[in-house]
Amino acid sequence: MAVPGSFMCPSSGEPPGEEAACRIPTACLHATTLDSLPAHVARLDATGRIMEVNEAWRRFGRENGLEHPTFCVGENYLEVCRKASTSSAEAAAMLSGLLEVLGGSREDFELEYPCHGAEQRWFRVHVSAVHSASPAGAVVTHVNVTRNRLAEAEAKLATHTLRQLSKAAVAAESEYKHLLDHASKHDSLTGLANRAALEGFASEAIRRAAGHPGVCALMLIDLDRFGLLNESLGYASGDGLLQKSAERLREGAAADELIARLGDDEFAVMSVGLADAAAARARAVELCQRLHFPLSSAADAPMMSASIGVSCHPADGGDFGELLRAALMALHEAKKSGGNAARSYDRRMSASYVDRLRLQGELAAATRAGQFVIHYQPTVDLRTGQPRSVEALLRWRHPTRGLLTPDTFIGIAEESGEIIGIGEWVLRQACEDAVRLREALGSTVTVAVNLSARQFERDDLGSKVSRALQTTGLDPSSLRLELTETTVMADPDQSCAILRQIRAMGISIALDDFGTGYSSLKYLQQFPLTCLKIDRSFVGGTPGNSHAAAITRSVVLLGKALGMNVVAEGVEKAEQLDFLRSTGCDEIQGYLLARPAPYDQILEWLAGRMSHTQRRQKLQSEEVRTFP
Repeated sequence: MAVPGSFMCPSSGEPPGEEAACRIPTACLHATTLDSLPAHVARLDATGRIMEVNEAWRRFGRENGLEHPTFCVGENYLEVCRKASTSSAEAAAMLSGLLEVLGGSREDFELEYPCHGAEQRWFRVHVSAVHSASPAGAVVTHVNVTRNRLAEAEAKLATHTLRQLSKAAVAAESEYKHLLDHASKHDSLTGLANRAALEGFASEAIRRAAGHPGVCALMLIDLDRFGLLNESLGYASGDGLLQKSAERLREGAAADELIARLGDDEFAVMSVGLADAAAARARAVELCQRLHFPLSSAADAPMMSASIGVSCHPADGGDFGELLRAALMALHEAKKSGGNAARSYDRRMSASYVDRLRLQGELAAATRAGQFVIHYQPTVDLRTGQPRSVEALLRWRHPTRGLLTPDTFIGIAEESGEIIGIGEWVLRQACEDAVRLREALGSTVTVAVNLSARQFERDDLGSKVSRALQTTGLDPSSLRLELTETTVMADPDQSCAILRQIRAMGISIALDDFGTGYSSLKYLQQFPLTCLKIDRSFVGGTPGNSHAAAITRSVVLLGKALGMNVVAEGVEKAEQLDFLRSTGCDEIQGYLLARPAPYDQILEWLAGRMSHTQRRQKLQSEEVRTFP
């Protein structure tokens, strides 16, 4: 190979500045390992005779047309260095260092030298003693380090990489095993420990904790609404969000904690040496706060949040598996509460969790078995008393548990994905029933259908709705789709585009449970909404609760100002009805009018209500005509 000054310099068979390997002190490097290195490497015996060279060394000669005996195994590299030692100080230093390494007075030698040609380049030669191989000698490497001189920051990174490569070359097999071991215990996207590493750490922590005070805590973390964000923002942005979440966890980690990514949007923290379960819960709350951050720098950017389930050893489990199951149950409770919350395991959760698993299995077969039914609850125009719409409310006629309301199973359906099929059935059935109502009553009644977050985030939502309308023959103006604030505000810009597509079809859109989420007035005026539904939590406090009354009155005024129809939910008392009429609210819905009922019963109620309203209007008209 080359020596400083007069002997051959690598001439950029590889990119300038790429450090490929250095420090390879071994006598037993396999040919395949040597040939895989981009650096030019040769092994010398104690006399300086070349015993072995790698492919990069041979390729250098071929590519540059240098037919020099130095490139041949069996030639003496030390003699080449002696001849060149008079040409420059670097060449003399090279000869001196090589003699000292071969003579045994030093272990290694390194030198950077310039190579003058069409352009100035710098190279680093490294000589390492070899004792373990027979015969003993040295390994010589030449690496282009020009970019190191030109850009020091980049060179530092290259040096680090080269040192890692050299270590792999020194002990190829053991290093390879080490890398495999590292990869098997770490997540490739975030660099965090994986489930296998977490289980090992937790098992060891539990073993050491025996007989000592305090607790070990496992905190299972799930990012809220990540699936929706991942699909709406794109998978690259989703990966970035996972990396940012991992970094925030890593920044706040204690010395005796292990942070792991278990898969998708699920993380875990194993903490040891905590004082008690209360300390574990407090730590989980800290992590929850750390993972509550805006998705962008915009003032009205949506917030990322996480749900956390906590279990403690020894109270909640004697091994990692038991702690994981307990933490998972607690996590489900945190998700059920709406997310952005931490929950500690309670033994009462076990029965609830087993019940949820059983329901999940039964839910999968419920649609095929025809166990779902729809009950309808009407809304009435406060000015005329005329029915205006019916809201489709899902019920599950369970074979052993009886009639189940959505709060019992919708959360499970959301988690399992069964909500997609169930939601499509509800939409289609509600459209069919609306057509039947029109035919039976001789007038149109709007049907309102709730969309879940999982349905709303799907790309085929528009086509599914269009197909339901075409199949049933329902006019689009007779359908109203209802969404919650949480759903539309998860990604406001994407939601706005979807809502405009739906509105362009002639379908009405209602914002359900208004006031309980975090709608921005900016987006509220941009969304193509036709209806605001005031949540029952506000209506229930009127008129006695001044705050509830003020909020209700303000929502009515806001809806009117934006040109929307305003519906009050949960009306159960006559005084609430009187108050809402005084605010100018358009429609009411609640038990005061009618409870949710099957199709036949709601048809009878609507027919009776319409007949009564028509008779009253007729009487009022006659009174006007006969008034003296």
